[in-house]
Amino acid sequence: MNFVDVSIIIINYNTKELTLNCIESIIDKTYDVTYEIIVVDNASIDGSIELFSNDLRIKFIPSQVNLGFGKGNNLGVEHANGKYVFLLNSDTILVNNAVKHFYDYFEDNLNGNIGVLGCVLSDIYYEEGMSYTYFKSISRSIKLALNKFINKLFHISHKTSKMPLDEVFEVDVVLGADMFMPLILYRDLEGFDPDFFLYGEEVEFQKRIANIGLKRLLIRKPKIIHLEGGSRDSKSKKLSYNTIYLLQKGNLIYIKKHYNKLYYLVFILVQAITWYPWVLFDKRFSNEQKKSLKRLLIG
Repeated sequence: MNFVDVSIIIINYNTKELTLNCIESIIDKTYDVTYEIIVVDNASIDGSIELFSNDLRIKFIPSQVNLGFGKGNNLGVEHANGKYVFLLNSDTILVNNAVKHFYDYFEDNLNGNIGVLGCVLSDIYYEEGMSYTYFKSISRSIKLALNKFINKLFHISHKTSKMPLDEVFEVDVVLGADMFMPLILYRDLEGFDPDFFLYGEEVEFQKRIANIGLKRLLIRKPKIIHLEGGSRDSKSKKLSYNTIYLLQKGNLIYIKKHYNKLYYLVFILVQAITWYPWVLFDKRFSNEQKKSLKRLLIG
């Protein structure tokens, strides 16, 4: 067994070219730190298996079924030999020696009560993009609904909130696109909850990290481009039906796991009032799709 500083885990699902570009950027930009690249394939049918199974630069772990994001990473971590694990989306490109920067920050702050590190992600034009999110709650749902209503009413285009200019700042949840953490922490918490398939699993995981008093931080020194959506095979800025369904399902699972039954029921009521009407008026969705989302919400 060859131990390394960092195990980099990438989940591939029919994103052969994106994953290959991500791997190339890691190899091109990473130095002065030992690492391994573990690619977990979620039963791709785009030629990924044929390509990556012969790539000697990586550990290739094929799955016979699509495990989703969380369980896919859990599988990858089973094969990890690093002191740290770096969960990296297939639709990311390293711009600088990001792996080393993450590693150095953790090593220099071992007594800093840090659970997870991420960075301020950028798009292909190097403009700052979504890099963190929030724990789910009733108040958060109401705030999001009010913002959406105001934006629609006054025709305000949605813009990502400006992030603090600090070199290091604390967040609720580091985006799942780039999560860097100690391997021992991941294993102690038994990884991602298998009840999630896609969306919400990193929020639930980091809620457990917060519950044991560890911080989730963004640091600016690592530079990573996030193409955002490439690994979802989506060319539209609007979320697809499948994405909306999985997002809402993840929200409900999260609330049920971390709050009492009364809170869960109130959350469903708030979602029925603030979220479901938007679904009803969305002409992209069929009546059957709308009924399916309704069943998800109220059972």
